[in-house]
Amino acid sequence: PVYLDGTGGPFGSDYRIRVCGWAWIQPEIGDEGGVLSTLALCGRRGTVPGRQTVPRAETYALLQFVKYAQGGPVGEITVYTDNKGVYDRWHRGPKTTHDANGALCDGIWESYRTVCSRGGEIRVRKVVSHAVEKGIEQDPILTYGNDLADKYAAEGCKDRQCEDMLFTIHT
Repeated sequence: PVYLDGTGGPFGSDYRIRVCGWAWIQPEIGDEGGVLSTLALCGRRGTVPGRQTVPRAETYALLQFVKYAQGGPVGEITVYTDNKGVYDRWHRGPKTTHDANGALCDGIWESYRTVCSRGGEIRVRKVVSHAVEKGIEQDPILTYGNDLADKYAAEGCKDRQCEDMLFTIHT
């Protein structure tokens, strides 16, 4: 599976200095007797171009993953997001929207058509953010993957002066 996240970073509540980061990750998660660890990880992270809002960062993470999927291995891919807006937009389908993130959504569906033409399918599922802190039970692997995406989105905030970063980590 793939996990997405976006964040406003350490100054998320102050729109004047907020720098939003985004990430998508595809981890291989190991489970040794209930202790989860990252065995391998690939993904992409960066700073959101243009308006710095968390909903835009969440949407941009999905756009970047779908663009990546156009040229990657084709098959069924499950994407987990903790953002209700991204989840709802995906399940509404390719309808033109005229809000602040409409152009990003158009890009998602344009790229997704290419994925589908190559025999691929992307399913978007909702996961609870910060489940442990909220005392909400969910599959520990989903919580771990979502927390990992959150960590890399926060790193994306720091990439302000860089292009987005493609990374692969094998541990």
